[in-house]
Amino acid sequence: MKSTPMHVDNPDYQMGFICSDEAGEFMAFLVDKDVRGAINGSSKGTISIKEIINFRQRVLKDKE
Repeated sequence: MKSTPMHVDNPDYQMGFICSDEAGEFMAFLVDKDVRGAINGSSKGTISIKEIINFRQRVLKDKE
């Protein structure tokens, strides 16, 4: 497999994600709500790009 370096401006930046089950529950919750405009759904907590990279390295045992 060919590796391509990736530039990351801020590896400590925290991002929030939501899994498909939680997205479905969130959409079901909104069904009877009178909401106008954009709504963001996410899971509790965040993860940094650095944490994702470290996890990948541990799982693949690919210490670079």
